[in-house]
This record gives sequence, structure tokens and C-alpha cells, in this order.
Amino acid sequence: MREEEKQTSGQSKWKQLTKKRWFYPAVYLASAAVILTSVFWMQDNALEEAQDAQNEDFSVNDPMFDEDAVEVTNSTEHFVMPAREDVAVIVAKDFYEASASQEEQEEALVMHNNTYYPNTGVDLATENGESFEVLAALSGTVTRAEKDDLFGNVVEVDHGEGVETYYHSLSEVQVQEGDTVKQSDVIGSAGQNEFNQESGVHLHFEVRKDGEPINPLSVIDKELAVLVESGMNKEDESVPEEQSSEEDADNREENEDSASEPADEESSNEEDQQEENEEELFEEQDENSDASSSDDERDEEEEDPDQ
Repeated sequence: MREEEKQTSGQSKWKQLTKKRWFYPAVYLASAAVILTSVFWMQDNALEEAQDAQNEDFSVNDPMFDEDAVEVTNSTEHFVMPAREDVAVIVAKDFYEASASQEEQEEALVMHNNTYYPNTGVDLATENGESFEVLAALSGTVTRAEKDDLFGNVVEVDHGEGVETYYHSLSEVQVQEGDTVKQSDVIGSAGQNEFNQESGVHLHFEVRKDGEPINPLSVIDKELAVLVESGMNKEDESVPEEQSSEEDADNREENEDSASEPADEESSNEEDQQEENEEELFEEQDENSDASSSDDERDEEEEDPDQ
């Protein structure tokens, strides 16, 4: 009996508890808390597993991290001579300047197959004619490294912003296309080529901006940024020239129109004068015909009385 009473009393207490207003909201809140806690726990475990997987794929001991980092071309880098400081190089043939004197221009010509070509760079050599190591004038990426039948072994390096340096007439090359070089890295040795045999063992060194050759000696010890800014200024200056050429064309058209107006007036005056002359000629012919007809009538009247 006592056990039955305990059961009935427990059930009655549970029913009383469920009838409370706060019971079901409390149950809902507790269930929501349990569910959110489970979700957060699962997300944390998933993130930890993903991080562990990344750490396994990109280990610090991976061979790819063993290579030394190569600094890209810095705009504050200064152009340097493509030869060591302890090597005394001379200019065997200078850059062809359009503004130079006639004598200087003649000295900057390269003769090949009985034809003269303007030198688009400078030819550097030693006084004793020996070969020397050729260095990169700036940091950059090698875009060409190959044997050329006319210019010998050639290496071309891109420095960004449209700036390139050319190294021709090399006897040997120590870089490959796609290599990244630092300033003053050895890229080859000076040699001979078929195009300019007159200079002997030499390095043909060029600096180009947007494909246009620039006198290399004019940029030595100058920052790369200076050359880039000078190229931008030239582009800005070219706009007024185009505008002025358009204005000149408009002025020429106006002058042609103004010059054609008097000519049109003169031609119209000549036509009017010609028409007047033709009218006068027709009038004179009419008068002459009238006069001749009156003379014929008089002759006929004179003949009638005799008859």
C-alpha cells in the first residue's frame, strides 16, 4: 500500500510540475542550449581537423622552402655598369644619338655587309682586348638566353615597367630563360659576334624603355624609377603634340576654304562676263541681219521702176 501511495504521490507531483507556466519554456530553452552546444563543438572539431590537414600538406620542412627568396626589381635600384669595378672597360663604340654632331654620329655607326647601321647601345671592351665577366645592371627576369648567328650569345632581362636590358656578343652564358637574377649577378662573358667584328671581343649593352633604345651611359647610377617617370612624361608630352597637329590640320582646311572662295567668285565673274559677251554678239548679229535685209528691200524697190 505504501509503495502505491508513493507512486501516486510522485505522479501527482509531476503533474503539478507540468502545469506550471514556466515548465515548458524552461524545457525548450534547455533543449536549445544542448543543441547549440553540440553544433559549436562539432564546428570546433572540424576546424581543428582542417588546420591539422593544412599543417601536414605545408610542412616547414618541405623542400620548396629550402630555396633562397629572390628579391624582385626595386624601383630604387640604381643602374650599374655590366662589369666589375676592378675591370677597366672602355667604350669601343658609342650610342648613336640623333642630336649628336655629324662626326660623333659617324663614329657610332656599325658597318656590316657594306651597310652602315646606327649603334643602338654601347660596345664595352678592355684595352688589352681580353674577355671579362658580364654582370646584370639591374635585378630582373631573364626573358631570352640563346645563341644568335649574327649577334652571338644574347641575354635579355626584363625589369618591369617596360624597362629591359640587352647583353649581346657573349662568349658564354650562365643563365637560362625564366631565371631571376639579382643586380651584379654574372650572366656571361664578353666575346665576339658576326655583326660588329670591328670591336673585337666586347659586350654590346643596351637599355630599352617600351622597346625604344636609350643611351645606357645616360642612366648609369640613376634609379629605375627615374627612367620610368621620364617615359611617362614623354607620353604626357605627346598628347599636346597630337592636339597641335589636329589644330594645324583644321587651320589648313580653313585656309584652303578661304582660298577657294575668291577662286569661286572669280570663276563666277568670268562666267557672267562670258554670258554678257555672248548676248552682245547675238545683238550685233541681229542688227547686221536687219541691216542686210533693209538693203535688199531697197535694191528691189530700185529695180521695180525699170520694169
